[in-house]
Amino acid sequence: METSIGKGLGNRVSLRYLATCNERGKHSLAKIASGERIRRAPDDAAGLGISERMRAVIRSIDHASRNTQQGISLVSKTDGALREASNVLGNMHELAVESACQFLGESDRVMLNQEFQDLAAQLDLIGEQSALDDTPLLDGSSVEIQTGPDQGDTVIVDMPELSVSALGLGKSELASSGSASEVLNHLDDAIVRVAQIRGDLGASMSTLEIRHSALLESTSQLSSAESRLTNADYAVEAADLAKQQILAKGAEAILSQSFINSSDAKRLLDS
Repeated sequence: METSIGKGLGNRVSLRYLATCNERGKHSLAKIASGERIRRAPDDAAGLGISERMRAVIRSIDHASRNTQQGISLVSKTDGALREASNVLGNMHELAVESACQFLGESDRVMLNQEFQDLAAQLDLIGEQSALDDTPLLDGSSVEIQTGPDQGDTVIVDMPELSVSALGLGKSELASSGSASEVLNHLDDAIVRVAQIRGDLGASMSTLEIRHSALLESTSQLSSAESRLTNADYAVEAADLAKQQILAKGAEAILSQSFINSSDAKRLLDS
């Protein structure tokens, strides 16, 4: 009777150890397969909380990075439109210089003035039609770009207003050499003004590019830190898996020896 009880206890101990070893082995194998050290809260509750917070910050930074890229595209396209406007102003300046000649024939002056007015209309068209998606680029508004995960991480880009009127060329005509000479002064001011605007946009572009580089670096560092926290150590998990497999085989061997008593089974499995 006593021997039978001993066998039963030994078998129960062995079965318990076998189940425990198999369960731990499954967890180690799952970590190796997925590459994740923390697959569920019981694996590391504190580490899981830290990891989730880090991932939330990384996602926020990724969104800010995309915002910054869109801001760079916006400034770049605006500068392209202003570059085109500068070319138009240059052509208008050439016409004004030619028309300022006192010995120019009337018909030639009329033809130059018509071409001048066509260029002025083109200048207005550039200002009206320049847009990125639904955002006007040359209407004189300001665009606030969220360039970071926190409140206040913004860059404000002041968009210029581009039109004949805004550049001080409202009713410019090449009707005479005198009016052409006067237009030249306004054109000089307009050309300088556009150049200054492009310089300001260049400064905004530099700021956005610096912010974007900083965001990429932050994402890289946080991702590396999060990976170190959550990624499985293959050497450790492989060693633990091998240990659990050995213990499981030991438990199976003990179960095959029905004569072993409970204290001997526990001692062998704990060794």
